[in-house]
Amino acid sequence: MNCAQPPPLRGAHLDNELDVRTSLELEAHLRDCAACRAELAELRALGEAARAHLTRFAPAPAFEARLATAVGDPARRRRAWLASAGAALAIAAVLLVFLRTGGPDRRLADEIIDAHTRSLLVDHVTDVQSSDQHAVKPWFNGKVPFGVPVADFAAAGFPLAGGRLDYVGGREVAALVYRRRNHVINAFLWPEAGEARPQEIAARGYAVLHFAHAGLAWWLVSDASPADLRELEGLLAGLTD
Repeated sequence: MNCAQPPPLRGAHLDNELDVRTSLELEAHLRDCAACRAELAELRALGEAARAHLTRFAPAPAFEARLATAVGDPARRRRAWLASAGAALAIAAVLLVFLRTGGPDRRLADEIIDAHTRSLLVDHVTDVQSSDQHAVKPWFNGKVPFGVPVADFAAAGFPLAGGRLDYVGGREVAALVYRRRNHVINAFLWPEAGEARPQEIAARGYAVLHFAHAGLAWWLVSDASPADLRELEGLLAGLTD
C-alpha cells in the first residue's frame, strides 16, 4: 500500500467498514507513514468536534406561532407539515453523517476489538512471550514513551502470557496479554490524563472494559465474561495505587 491508496480508505477505516485484510494493510502503512497518521488524526478530530457542537433543534417561537396558525387551513397545514418534515430530514442527515459510528468510546472499542481479533487471527498475540514480569516490563523500555506497569496475576487466576506493541486510535500502544482459563485477554494501555470509572461495552461477541487511572488509559477485551474483566481491572488498577 502506498500514500495514493489510503485517502479513500481512511473514512471507511474510521467507520469500521474495512475487511480484516485491508485493515491490516492500512494499519501497516500508517505505522510507517507519519503524514497519513496525521491526516487520519485530523479526520477523527474533525468528526469528534462536529459531534461535540451539534445541538438539539429548537424552533423559534415565531415559527411555532406560524405553524399553529396554519393548522386551520388544509393547504397551509400541508405546506407547514412539508416544511417541518424537510427540517427534520435535514437534521437527520447531519446526524447520520456525524453520528453513524456512535460515540467516541464505542468507536474506540471497535478498534480495540479489531486489534484483539487481529492478534488471534495472525497468531501474533505476543512480541515477548513470558510469564516473568521482570522480562516483560523492560522489553517495553524505549519502545513506548511511558512506563508500562506489569505483574503476573497467576495466583488470582490471570497468568501473564507476555506483551506486544499494537496500533490503536492513531497511536502506538502497549498490550499486556493475560489468560483466563481458555480465554485470551488483551489489556491495551497508553498515557491519558485524568481518571475514568470503569465502563463496560459489549460488542460483536466480546466484552470490553475501559478505565483510566494514574495517568494511564486501560482497555481490556476478551471473549471471557465481563465479571472476569472486572476482576482483572481491580488487579491492574492496584499496580499504580
